Amino acid sequence: MRDEKRGPIDPAETRGYLQSEMGWEIEGPFYAAVPTPKPEYITRCAKDAERLAYHLLKTVIIKDKFDKDHSSRRLFERSHPEVDTYSSEYSKLGGNRLLTSVYAMDEVIERVRREYPQIAEKLKTTAKSTEMLQEIAGYNAMSFEDKVRFARKLDDVIYKFLSVLSE
Repeated sequence: MRDEKRGPIDPAETRGYLQSEMGWEIEGPFYAAVPTPKPEYITRCAKDAERLAYHLLKTVIIKDKFDKDHSSRRLFERSHPEVDTYSSEYSKLGGNRLLTSVYAMDEVIERVRREYPQIAEKLKTTAKSTEMLQEIAGYNAMSFEDKVRFARKLDDVIYKFLSVLSE
């Protein structure tokens, strides 16, 4: 899958390999565009806003053949570094990615609150951080289908969150 003369394989090629050669199901990204936050709202938190947009525009749901056998998945990824890179950069279902997105929303709220308290309140209501964190707490025990449902629910929250920032 990797050609040492060419260097790293691009994400589209890795995705194609995983789907055609490995039989993995990959869905997404689910958004082609997201609301653009007003620059004045995100001056102090642009990186966090970018993380949220990336989450919607670039991440995918990967259903591999390992199911709950995490140790076999990790072993496979170690022996296929391009798959490991692809999964860590693009998989929507990684618990760390989901948690990072919730934390990014919290960070944006805190930064916006200083100059735009009313917008921060709308963002806080939209983010549902407490509810999201409670669900993430049980994430590892969830079935694949429940993880997908939660990830898509978080997608919707992030989209609405970015919408508030664009108003």
